Amino acid sequence: MILLFGDSHTSVFTIQDNHKFMNEIATLNKNNQFCSFRTHPYTCFNINNKTKIIYNYLNSINIQKKDIVFFSYGETDIRCHIGYKSMNQNEDEIIIKVVDNYMKFLINIRNRFNFNVGCYGPIASGIYNGINGNNRPSFNNSIERNRITLKFNNILKEACNKNDIIYKDIFRHLINEQLETKSELYCDGIHLGIRAQPILLEEFSDIIQNYTN
Repeated sequence: MILLFGDSHTSVFTIQDNHKFMNEIATLNKNNQFCSFRTHPYTCFNINNKTKIIYNYLNSINIQKKDIVFFSYGETDIRCHIGYKSMNQNEDEIIIKVVDNYMKFLINIRNRFNFNVGCYGPIASGIYNGINGNNRPSFNNSIERNRITLKFNNILKEACNKNDIIYKDIFRHLINEQLETKSELYCDGIHLGIRAQPILLEEFSDIIQNYTN
């Protein structure tokens, strides 16, 4: 099993159309290649305060030693927090702190559970600039958030490589050279739609080969 576990951006892996693009929270969803399990939009910064909840969710799923779980968090940090904090603090230092907290979580998961652990990096920021489901405003605009996402993902990828955690993201396929988000791949102003699924299949092709045979 290839399981995407995390925020609402896990839904794109298993949705069937763009009319129902958001899976229910705490529900295991499946298609031919992937499974997904959506939690609340926890931040990477505070995710270590949510371990009891996440452990309970993981224990409720029949995950085997041969399976791999990709954790998907970070888009909320970028959309609602990092940019605002950087007005008063160094942006690089903020991102490094957030990634360090996330890595502690991923390493703890690997040490606690008997399955393979991966990390799915945040997608390009959708063009919606308003108030989000967590009642927090979006930072600035999608181009500025994409600038932060690019930096975030580079630091996250490096940390995953250092700690032998498989890393995947499709950020590079979701933007143009000006860091503008390709909105045609989205089903609303935030979430990817089914037109992004071929990109995900290509990005995860080696994982599909190794974990579904």
